[in-house]
Amino acid sequence: MSEERTGHNTVESISADDLKQVLGPLLDAKERNRIIETFLKDELELPGYQAKFVAKILVPSLEKLIGATVSRHFINIHDALRRRFDGYDRRAFGIGRWLGYRLAPSMAKGAILKQLTSTPKGIAEDAWKKLNDQSRICIKQLAELKQIGLALGDLTATVTLDIDKPGNLKDLQPSRWLRPYNDFIPMKGRAPYLKYLTAFCSADSVFLWTLLTGDGGIGKTRLAHEFAKMQETEGWHAGFLRQDGLEQLVDHPGFRNWRPLTETFMMVDYAANKIEALKKMLVRCVRIAREEETDNEPVRLRLLLLERHGSPEDGWLEQLMICGEGAQHDDIVSSLKPPRKVEAPAVESVDATMEDILHLTLGSWGRVTGRQPPALPVFDESGWAHFRDATQMRPLFVEMAGIHACETGDALGLVRWTQNDLLKAAVAREREYIQKNCPAGVPAECLYRAVALLTFTGPQSLKAGGWMKLLAKDANASGFPAVQPGALCNASSDLLGVEADGITPLGPDILAAAFSVSVLRESPSGVADLLKNMLDLAGIEAWSRLLRAAIDLYNFEDLTIIGEWLLVQIDRRPLEELYAVENLVQKISVAHRRLLVKLYETMIEKISKKPSPASEQARILSNLGPGYGALGRREEALAAARRAVEIYEDLAKRNPDAFEHHLARSLNNVAISYRALGRIEEALATTKRAEVIWGRLAERDPDAFEHYLAMSLHNMGIWYGDLGCHDDGLAAEERAVQIRARLAKRNPEAFEPYLATSLNSVGNRYSALGRDEEALKATERAVGIYERLAKRNPDAFEPDLAASLNNLGSSYSDLARPGEALAAVERAVSTYERLVKRNPDAFEPYLASILGTKGTVLRAVGRNFEAADSFLKGIGSLKRLFLRTPVPFFQTMRSLLNDYVNARRSIGIEPETQFLEAILAELNRKPRE
Repeated sequence: MSEERTGHNTVESISADDLKQVLGPLLDAKERNRIIETFLKDELELPGYQAKFVAKILVPSLEKLIGATVSRHFINIHDALRRRFDGYDRRAFGIGRWLGYRLAPSMAKGAILKQLTSTPKGIAEDAWKKLNDQSRICIKQLAELKQIGLALGDLTATVTLDIDKPGNLKDLQPSRWLRPYNDFIPMKGRAPYLKYLTAFCSADSVFLWTLLTGDGGIGKTRLAHEFAKMQETEGWHAGFLRQDGLEQLVDHPGFRNWRPLTETFMMVDYAANKIEALKKMLVRCVRIAREEETDNEPVRLRLLLLERHGSPEDGWLEQLMICGEGAQHDDIVSSLKPPRKVEAPAVESVDATMEDILHLTLGSWGRVTGRQPPALPVFDESGWAHFRDATQMRPLFVEMAGIHACETGDALGLVRWTQNDLLKAAVAREREYIQKNCPAGVPAECLYRAVALLTFTGPQSLKAGGWMKLLAKDANASGFPAVQPGALCNASSDLLGVEADGITPLGPDILAAAFSVSVLRESPSGVADLLKNMLDLAGIEAWSRLLRAAIDLYNFEDLTIIGEWLLVQIDRRPLEELYAVENLVQKISVAHRRLLVKLYETMIEKISKKPSPASEQARILSNLGPGYGALGRREEALAAARRAVEIYEDLAKRNPDAFEHHLARSLNNVAISYRALGRIEEALATTKRAEVIWGRLAERDPDAFEHYLAMSLHNMGIWYGDLGCHDDGLAAEERAVQIRARLAKRNPEAFEPYLATSLNSVGNRYSALGRDEEALKATERAVGIYERLAKRNPDAFEPDLAASLNNLGSSYSDLARPGEALAAVERAVSTYERLVKRNPDAFEPYLASILGTKGTVLRAVGRNFEAADSFLKGIGSLKRLFLRTPVPFFQTMRSLLNDYVNARRSIGIEPETQFLEAILAELNRKPRE
């Protein structure tokens, strides 16, 4: 900026007093930042978030011009600007005076803005024009700076918050259409979540963080993306903080002094494999909140995490919540807003919204392809029921179904295709597209595999040596030693596109997983070594992707082999890596049960070979017991749980504050194992010990321990019922329901499943006491909760729903409502028959029990032949486990056998004995203790 003088009328001749007179009214204004923001938006047409950003930089400059004290944070920022711009002080001085001249007259008139087109009085016209033009140019330059880098005091830092822009979808494969940012169709049915996120951002707190969970394809990332765009229009600095940006930010030397310049909304997707970086982020964020409390204009900071699952009590989210020390830890816990589970979208209804998504999909397909889409047929209720089942009401599958209808010209297939059909068709289209666009000299098989590898390694740089070696090894093992990895890289990037981290993997996740497993299983002999090489290259990122794929593909029988692949890898990995994997595994997932047990077994083996704290061995054993139990390995479950109790008893004697709650949890595991083995009195005595501990701890800290007290009361209710002490059981269970209802009202996502469990048990106690109407009411509440949960997450909650439906059937039968009873029980049988195919040890006992309930219902309406058949199927389901371990199944088997014999005799047919001989011999023996 020129310092040329033109006498008294030059811009440079202004005195300090004149400067204060010009700037004083503006800087003294309560809404000074908003005045400047509005001016920059209206006069310079800056977007809202850029106007906020520039105003935040300029205000300290203006204060400095009149001698005010500027905070150290902004001194660092201005130092960075001086390094970037020659003569920055002079430019800032000029911008300040220009703003003062432009805004001070409007301030004097009490208006926020006034278009000022004339030259200010006392300023030469040429000098004013120069100052005017240069100030505009400098402000535009400031607006284009990266906010995070500036706040770090390092304008070379490349950390950004990204909101990806839609691309041109013409001639691209459908998988590219379905990426969240491409806006293939408008987002539908998300008003409740947008309202929640708006309230989350608009709260007065300086810093808050929360978590959105949900199954693959439910639309979490799309929802977050759309909300970030909304926030950007509201003046927030908003977007996704990618993994490389997150790591660069928290590891930067300036991070200890980093503070956002404007209101900031950061999103981190796939949060579970970014724990260490997120810990650093949370600690810094709560420090910022403490620092901003004394600021007259505090800047709000929000962190949104996205992940398939997350529990504050376990796994990766628990690890985040225990980070920090003292007040920092307390602030991290208190600043977490309750996580929200993203469910199927709905406007008027789920079906209406799915129909709307289908119409939009057909229309978008027509615009992208230039072809005429088929007309959408009218569905009857059975058609919608099939479509709900095939798509699981996830927007991704609804769109995939619409695309498949367009590609095949068969819209009637929408009420015929299964989810498996839709996924297979999508995979086939990807293969076809890759083959069609495979460059000369690159075998399509190698390109398929390169795309598959990217699915599990995550984005890879075109020049990364490890990635090149992996491609070369795989091509050689696949029989193509002459293929150049560079050619595969180039072909992959042309197909999939490139992002900041490297080549973009195929998406969406579930399609990518299905494609990749379909490709890799074609050469099964080399998969173990290939996965090892992938894990060596990508570490926890690869584990995260592989574990997600195991859940996504669990319901597709020909793709569940990925679970077997992962089991083989556990022994090969170092202990430190297994600890990280433990945080990623979804404990409640059926798909991860065997993997979880193998993981804990391997961890115990590895820590036994090196000096390790006794508490760590106890922790792993305490988790291993329930893992064995979920697989039906009941004796092993008890042994592991008892070993954990022994260690914790010794630790709790020495340090009760640190270990009593661990002891109580392990006692609970022992009690569950006793009950599974039919040792009910021991189970009750052990649970009473745990209940005493939890009761004492809950009095001292109800927020931390009431949930565990309710758990012990719930279990006591069940054990009392097993012993026929139904009054005692009802009293314990009603206390549990009261606690859990209160907790669920405060945090339904976390505690509704537990409330449903207790409602089931209360229903059983009421039924045993002949209070049938009360039993039905409680059980219907439980079924309602589980139906809602199972729609969102069938992998986790279908077993609970089936058990609850069994109880509902019994309640209806007790009230002489056989039609409703039979319908409920048949739904339960169907669910457990499907689950037994995957894990017979865990689910055969439940199927046998429910088949017994079905037989009882059928007998009540005189359908004895069908009843006998149901009892016989129950006996067959339980026979294998009963003959192996009779005690835990003794009562159920005796009941099934008696009911079967009576049903056969009621139709005049004596039961055959050949099939039953081994069972009868075992029943005639005294049950073993």
